[in-house]
Amino acid sequence: MGILIMNKKLTAIVVAATALLLLFFVKPGNVQATTTDSSNDPIIFVPGAFDNDEGWDNMMTLIDPNAQHSVTKLNAMPNGQVLRKDIRTVNNDQRPIVILSFQVNAYKEDVISKDANALRDALSIYNQKTPFTNADIIGHSNGGSITTTYLEQNATKPGFKFHFNHFISAGTPYNFQAGNGAANTPFLNILIANSSQLPKDLQVTNIIGSNATSDASDGVVSRDSAMSGSKIFDGKVATFKQIHISGDDALHANQASSPQVASIIESTLGL
Repeated sequence: MGILIMNKKLTAIVVAATALLLLFFVKPGNVQATTTDSSNDPIIFVPGAFDNDEGWDNMMTLIDPNAQHSVTKLNAMPNGQVLRKDIRTVNNDQRPIVILSFQVNAYKEDVISKDANALRDALSIYNQKTPFTNADIIGHSNGGSITTTYLEQNATKPGFKFHFNHFISAGTPYNFQAGNGAANTPFLNILIANSSQLPKDLQVTNIIGSNATSDASDGVVSRDSAMSGSKIFDGKVATFKQIHISGDDALHANQASSPQVASIIESTLGL
């Protein structure tokens, strides 16, 4: 009987010691990997035409009122140079915010293509200092066209480093400045033709604005041009939905600081 008790005690000691060793040698590695994956996933904001790196500042206040997220601004040049400014560094597990700007940003096919390349270079350089794998990306106006072009040109290439979970576009002129009922522009046809290169597991939300008197346009982009996103994404990505907003903050000029857009971003990304 005494031997049995001693054996049970010895077994308990061995089990406890083994568990302690596992705690020290196995668990920290798993925790670190999980924490790194979640905390380094950036939320990337791409501005509209003729905008600068201040265009998203009011949105930052709306989605991050307590300044819990690190903020970095990247000024991307067509020649591959990128100016990085770390606006705020917060040592916690909150996802960092990255705001892009471009030297030239206009409603022109060649400019959009150059800015898509500049976006590629900027994220590659950002990744060197702040490594990440997963990200979400948000584009206002022409920023949505730049992001779509960037994804079509890069996301399915061998060796592409990044995985984008969500893409949110707001007030994006997918059919350029064409009016309602207009035929597809050559630019839209290019985006449609290349849509098979989009990530198949991407989740896309397309926000369409309006003006005070009509939903025919948001004051800059026609309803049909913005809704042409469906011709590009629907059936090509994992999920696609279009959301119409109204009121003062649905105007094109107000969308990058819109409480409604902020609410959609928060609910979509789980902020």
